Amino acid sequence: MKKIHWMFTPILLVLAACDGITFPSISIPDSSLTSETSSEVTSVVSSTSVASSTQESSTTPSSSSLPSSSETNNAAPFVPTNLLYVQDLADFWSIPSTGNPKVLVVPVEFPDYIYANASSVKANINTAFNGAGTSSFQSLNSFYKTSSFNKLDIEGVVLDPFRTQFQSSYYENLTSADPNSVIIDEIMSFYNGTIDFSEFDYNSDGYLDGIYMIYNHPAGAWASFWWAYLYTYFGSSTYDGIRPTSYIWMPYEFVYYNNTIDSVTFIHETGHMLGLEDYYDYAEGDGSNNEHGLGGADMMDYNAGDHNPWSKMILGWIDPLVVNTSMSTTLLPYISSGQALIITNQWNGTLFDEYLVAMYYTPTGFYTGHNDFYFDGQPGLVLYHVDARLGFNNSQNYPTMYVNNNTDTTYKLIKYIEADGNNSLYNGNPAGWMWAADVYRPGNIFRQNRNANYAWNQGSKPAMNFTINFVSEAANYGGINLSILFS
Repeated sequence: MKKIHWMFTPILLVLAACDGITFPSISIPDSSLTSETSSEVTSVVSSTSVASSTQESSTTPSSSSLPSSSETNNAAPFVPTNLLYVQDLADFWSIPSTGNPKVLVVPVEFPDYIYANASSVKANINTAFNGAGTSSFQSLNSFYKTSSFNKLDIEGVVLDPFRTQFQSSYYENLTSADPNSVIIDEIMSFYNGTIDFSEFDYNSDGYLDGIYMIYNHPAGAWASFWWAYLYTYFGSSTYDGIRPTSYIWMPYEFVYYNNTIDSVTFIHETGHMLGLEDYYDYAEGDGSNNEHGLGGADMMDYNAGDHNPWSKMILGWIDPLVVNTSMSTTLLPYISSGQALIITNQWNGTLFDEYLVAMYYTPTGFYTGHNDFYFDGQPGLVLYHVDARLGFNNSQNYPTMYVNNNTDTTYKLIKYIEADGNNSLYNGNPAGWMWAADVYRPGNIFRQNRNANYAWNQGSKPAMNFTINFVSEAANYGGINLSILFS
């Protein structure tokens, strides 16, 4: 029995809900800047089949439903080149998405709220940031190294607790300046001359790659000063020629979950510092058709599992494998291989567009233990509909640089396409969850015997003219065979 999670506001779900995300400089690419060349991919996603097995749970389609070799033409997905990524579009996000950036991590105490055991606090925060990953625990560092396929290695430099000049109430009630920026200036001024802040600017853009302030004060109400959020520095000072930018502010009590050191808050918030949106619904129950986000099934939704393929594509961690012609192809488990397809009949050379994304989901790796969120642990083909067109939306709840969000726009920025097509994310009992029947299994054919009338959001886009046939699945999560046919 799934536990209902949309009827209350657990810490881990709404932690980023008061993130103030602003975009001071957005560059919307012209199509001439994103015209791509293509290279055939045969070593990454083969056009040959993996061996099928009795792991298939439904009837294998007859040969008459499969495209012939002449129809698939022995084609293979291609990897586009010269792509723009999310960090190419704006200068708000502070942590580079690749490399070995260092971030400042500062336990903050107040004269009226002093850490009782400073050395223990520092050690616990260091574990949450930099500890070794295990089967049951991931630090921020170990999570992002694994999730990025070793392209991102964040080092958190944890300082001794810093005591502010004034008591906590002074900052809580400060209106003449941004209180968090005032505290940042106190910290930076205190360590100026001791710390070379240029070492915290990995990409040499003149901005501090990130500062995390973990304060010793009881957490307050959601969206209050004493909550947890990401925001931007409003001061004007520079230190060693480096200006602070994005920061995270959160209470020390959030470093624990069920009395155990836990890093998921840091991981989720760091996703924002890298350039990712929240995928959960900020206006739950508003009566719109944009409800329930991704059903909890994402690191940027309910802090569960891993980042989805589109997130990793726009961060530059995985290569999109584009399918825009008929072919038979295979996919290995996404969680371990990073393989994911973009399927579209109109590839415009940009990740910031509308298309489908396909991955082979398995309840392994970072998905282990999250069956409640991820399809009851049912492996198979998962389809996302991404509509990441650029252009500010006018949402009162979640304005972003995209036309769509996962809160209240007409269409979602990213959504699951449920295999059973019954819209259980909205109509399930309880609603707001992804279920086993939402995963495509062998014999399911998208736009034939599943979601037969599925269409693009954009009326101006050429009509969707392809089917995706889940042909077979190898034993022990060895891979899946797909046949994609364009008319």
